[in-house]
Amino acid sequence: MSAMESVQSLEPVRSVHAPNGTDAESAVRARSRRIAVGMAALAAATFVAVLAYQFAFVNPKYFEYAMSLRWPRLAAMLTAAFAISAASLVFQTIIRNTIVTPCLLGMNSLYVLVHTGVFFFLGAGSAFATDPQLAFFLDLVVMGVVATVVYNTIFEKTGGNVLYVLLIGTVLSTFFSSVQSSITRIMDPNEYDALLTSLVASFTNVNASVLVPGVFLLAAIGIWLRRDLAILDVIALGRDPAVSLGVDYERTVRRLMTGVALSIAVATALVGPLSFLGLITANLSRRIFRRVGLCGDVHPHGRAVPRRARRELQRPRERFRDDRRRHLLPLPHSYDDPYPLNVDRNFDMITIRNLEKRYDERAVVDDVSVTLPAGKVISMIGPNGAGKSTVLGMIARLVARSAGDIEFKGRDVSSWESRDLARHLAILTQSYAVTMKLTVRELVAFGRFPHSGTHLTAEDWEKVDEAIRYMELDPFAERFIDEMSGGQRQRAFIAMVLAQDTEYVLLDEPTNNLDIYHATQMMKLVRRLCDELGKTVILVLHEINLAAFHSDYICAFKDGRVAAFGTVDEVMTSETLETIYGVPFEIHRIEGRPLAIFH
Repeated sequence: MSAMESVQSLEPVRSVHAPNGTDAESAVRARSRRIAVGMAALAAATFVAVLAYQFAFVNPKYFEYAMSLRWPRLAAMLTAAFAISAASLVFQTIIRNTIVTPCLLGMNSLYVLVHTGVFFFLGAGSAFATDPQLAFFLDLVVMGVVATVVYNTIFEKTGGNVLYVLLIGTVLSTFFSSVQSSITRIMDPNEYDALLTSLVASFTNVNASVLVPGVFLLAAIGIWLRRDLAILDVIALGRDPAVSLGVDYERTVRRLMTGVALSIAVATALVGPLSFLGLITANLSRRIFRRVGLCGDVHPHGRAVPRRARRELQRPRERFRDDRRRHLLPLPHSYDDPYPLNVDRNFDMITIRNLEKRYDERAVVDDVSVTLPAGKVISMIGPNGAGKSTVLGMIARLVARSAGDIEFKGRDVSSWESRDLARHLAILTQSYAVTMKLTVRELVAFGRFPHSGTHLTAEDWEKVDEAIRYMELDPFAERFIDEMSGGQRQRAFIAMVLAQDTEYVLLDEPTNNLDIYHATQMMKLVRRLCDELGKTVILVLHEINLAAFHSDYICAFKDGRVAAFGTVDEVMTSETLETIYGVPFEIHRIEGRPLAIFH
């Protein structure tokens, strides 16, 4: 079979009509114009509000005096608004929830407790109560140390589980509030009145001397987190997709959460508790840009597509096919061929030794040892809870193993740098979900992150469009993910994995949410990825007949152990299947492949 024929065979079986390129480009430009208009209107409104606040109703005789009061207040407003809003956007992106604020981290309650302690133990006339610089310094030190120590410790102990962070933050907030309430009940009434005045968020009492260090601290936080902020869109996809795309999720999220807590500490120390401001600004911005459609000529990582790349994207489809010929390796394949010709079977195989995964005393995966050959389609089958998805997750480092070794290309997978591993191995789990407003093309483009980072090239976008065509998503390329059916979204996520263009493709229940036609087409695509592109595909399937008709090897699990591993004919026997599933089976043959009937 020629390379061109290989490409043509990868084209959708069903005839589909992609949207006109000119119309799609016009829609993109229209959305971009709406975004620009919305941004300009927002900037203009902000500018007018600033001018009104600064200069409205100012007596010329007292202009200089009025400016000496208003400029520090305006600077405090802008600094606090920026810190709280940015922290809220980052925080909500990480936890993938738009109705909570960073106040759950407990910084506001800690601020109140610190000031209560100062008034109670040192008195309302002490330097820490009257000197704004000392108070600002004390607030930053206490809240910064607590945020850094507590949340880094939590992430280390919980393996980066954000829900545990929120839970512990809520507990700490309740604890700080309880201690503060207990102290106020035994305070001197006069000092209590002075305390209440200091705890009210205010821009009128801001001392200009604390603005400069506050701004410098926020700038330092931004510089420290600049690389993590650049991949925030990838983090927004969720833990599993981010790890699969090469993000060191736990460390990145730990740094971001620490930065969020420190930003809140700076803003709170500057003007007092203003958590509600973050909720308002974050959701207002989302509402504005959702209305204009924040998509179009911007790729998922937030930078505009270069003009040259846009020209390349407009090339005819035939040119895509011509270019693709150089990358295809037409590999005639037979099911009896033990290994394809283009892989080093000794080096590229995945070797698993004595693999275990335990939750408390319960073994989900128990002493699994198996060698998965390269260049083949390997299906993992077995009853629910047998450990299939857990093993797949441990191979991709989504699940921490309790014991054992997983060797990939001669190295343990734990020794691989995250981005480097993502160039060789991609995984699609069942937990993929999108909370962002993304089109199909934007989602699929995330698959190029391990290769090009936040700077997608014309070649990257070619691979994105090829993956879209392979999954028959041409008519939906500019449609938002949240407007599609479950099956269509599943195909979009698979297209993202294909765009990652890795040697190994791991799929956890890829036929879920797919109808019979698309489930069949999915398995045919899996077969072609192996035969024509030389990829190794490892997938978890419940449909044993799909596994029998499209796989080279089957690895059957039961009770966390490997019950059987071998070729399709070796595993697909009535005795083996009955032992695994506990029901009688009959094996028939269709076109030389086994067909299992259970009753």
